[in-house]
Amino acid sequence: MKRILSIVIALAMLIGAAPLAVFAGDGEDPFPPVDCLNKGDPMRPEGSFNDYARANSTVYIDFYSGREDVYAFEVTGGGNLTWAIYDSEGNQLSYYDNYRGEPNFTIYARIPQRVDVYIAVTNESSYSSFFTVTNTYSEVTNVEVVSWPTTRDYLRHYSYVRTDGLMLKLTYRDGMTAMWCPSVEWRSPDGVELEQHIDFPDEGMGEGTAHFSCYGFNFEFPITFVDYNYDGARILRMPDKTEYIPGVDYEFDLTGLQVQLTKGETPVETLTFAGPYEGYPEPVYTVSYPEDIQVGDNYIMIVFYNVVQIDFTLTGIESPVSSIELLKDPDKTEYAIYGGGFPYPELTGAKLRIHYKNGGSKDVDVTDPYYTDVDGHSINAFFAAYPTIGKNVVNVSYCGVTCSYVVDGVAPNIDNIEFNVLPEKLEYYLGEDQIDLAGASLYINYTDGTYDEVLFDVPGAYFDGYDIWGYLDSEPTLGQNPVRVSYKGASTTFYVTYKESDVKRVSVAREPAKTHYPVTGYVQREDLAGLKLDIMHTDGTKETWDYSENNGFYAGERVFIGSYVRYEGYNSLHLYVGGADTVVYIVGDHFSVTETAIVERPNAEGNFARIRCFTDDGNQFEITFVGVFEDDVADGIATVPAYGSFGYSLWRNAEQNGELGVMIYCFDRQIFVPYGGSDVMKGDMDGDGEISVNDALRALRIAAKLVQPTAEDIQIGDVDSDGDITVNDALKI
Repeated sequence: MKRILSIVIALAMLIGAAPLAVFAGDGEDPFPPVDCLNKGDPMRPEGSFNDYARANSTVYIDFYSGREDVYAFEVTGGGNLTWAIYDSEGNQLSYYDNYRGEPNFTIYARIPQRVDVYIAVTNESSYSSFFTVTNTYSEVTNVEVVSWPTTRDYLRHYSYVRTDGLMLKLTYRDGMTAMWCPSVEWRSPDGVELEQHIDFPDEGMGEGTAHFSCYGFNFEFPITFVDYNYDGARILRMPDKTEYIPGVDYEFDLTGLQVQLTKGETPVETLTFAGPYEGYPEPVYTVSYPEDIQVGDNYIMIVFYNVVQIDFTLTGIESPVSSIELLKDPDKTEYAIYGGGFPYPELTGAKLRIHYKNGGSKDVDVTDPYYTDVDGHSINAFFAAYPTIGKNVVNVSYCGVTCSYVVDGVAPNIDNIEFNVLPEKLEYYLGEDQIDLAGASLYINYTDGTYDEVLFDVPGAYFDGYDIWGYLDSEPTLGQNPVRVSYKGASTTFYVTYKESDVKRVSVAREPAKTHYPVTGYVQREDLAGLKLDIMHTDGTKETWDYSENNGFYAGERVFIGSYVRYEGYNSLHLYVGGADTVVYIVGDHFSVTETAIVERPNAEGNFARIRCFTDDGNQFEITFVGVFEDDVADGIATVPAYGSFGYSLWRNAEQNGELGVMIYCFDRQIFVPYGGSDVMKGDMDGDGEISVNDALRALRIAAKLVQPTAEDIQIGDVDSDGDITVNDALKI
């Protein structure tokens, strides 16, 4: 009856509609093999039925479709049950495995004619489960494939189908449509997930068939399974970190591990582990290591797709540190203590001496309040007990040893807090759960008569080591609701109004004029020019809303803020309209900055670093990084002609190789720029401030040993940083 089912991606599907059909049946059909629960007992007109699924059994419910349509079977209290829908010939129309025990979900079936339909409810547990199932018509009446998945060839170990590139078009009963890309949005606009399974070739390789289903619609397309092109593996480079301290280190970090897959003795592919958790290369199937790190050898086993594996050991060592002492206490030794919270101890300004068991020592000046790394291990500070007003002990820990210092817990010197200006947003739709304080001005009044003013340009704020947010004490209800804002034990309240949305559904009537962006680019509000949305209201009326004509506002609220483009292929932009949301899909095009060169160093405030970027398409551009810093961090958006807009973050007072500067995060790169004036530009051999053919020619002459390079030549012309000027450098220039 049921063909091979490998992976069920689709689970909880929730939708509602007016009940139209009824359950009925006389049990005379060739299917099911046993009597139905409701034999000779037609269902009530509302189409609802309830009963128990007994332990380790399957029960059937007989339903007469009434007409050709897409049906939705809404289930309440379904337990950990599996549900399958069959026609009277035993052909499976839909399947749902509620292994997560969702209390409410919906099963869809597309029934092509007026027939008896049977819902099989299987309970494999040792206890009974009560359920109620109600039949309605689905609001989605058609699903079409706009584009198929881009991947058709798979290695023979695969048990699921990649959905990259799959785009579906949903058509609703009221005529509206919606696009759905399951690889980007794992649930449809209505909360429905995609089911899939594979018909595998008999020999494990060759032609197979991939099946997708949603809303009762089924799609299939051919896929091919091929053998692996490797049969062995060898380690080229061990991980960066090979020694671990039990009780201090808790997880193994494989960053830097390099493995070469081989066919016989021939290299096929080199794999590099880029991170401790999510940086495993795709061929990795499993990674096995001891649950607890032990002194001595800790065996690691990595299995690749076809059970090719590598084994190696990482060493557990005794802590090399005998003791630590504070030569200087941190700058901050006084903390406000109040009911409900206290800050994390800050170590900025501390001077720490580390004593090693071999007799050596090291002094560390702590410049970061919360995180300082020394030889791959962090220095941590924490209160020895829940802090109170008075003297409190703070423990400082490093490599399993600790020392302590004392801080004063004091009562907050705050008389009260009050709003000078209320937030801009005072109306919310039911379902919105984050309070937005943007636009507000909050006074913090101190007991000595002074005050501070906190201005909110985002939903919350961080002031003097404490977060300030607005929150509701309970679930919101229609009408006015109090919002509490607290800071160091003092609080104030203002009121917001919650209302029901009259927007039932939103869909894209016309895409924006610009739909392609470089990966790592930033979509700004003006980029949505040309977008039109169809808005269906709860009273059945529909309007078409033009993004540009309304300056991006609907009912006084901005519907789109901005979004990064993270992936090649489809990316999603969420637009919120009157309490409902819709998705605009855009395409991320390949984009890569391969090299960067410092044109101008930032000033002492960390601003105006100018970088020249070289792209993999052979072009280059310059970008200047500026920002308004708060706690040494600033974010910004830079527009690059012919490429688009890019978001960036600046971290002031970063340190690298003994120099202080700004760390720039942009184009998926980390760019360190030291402070202070102009710097040489990599590749500018003649020092004219431009990269030209003349620079490449000089590099080529040096590479050909026709010219003896100077130290400055090496500094400027060694673009690939291998210590020499070669033909490769000339080509890059």
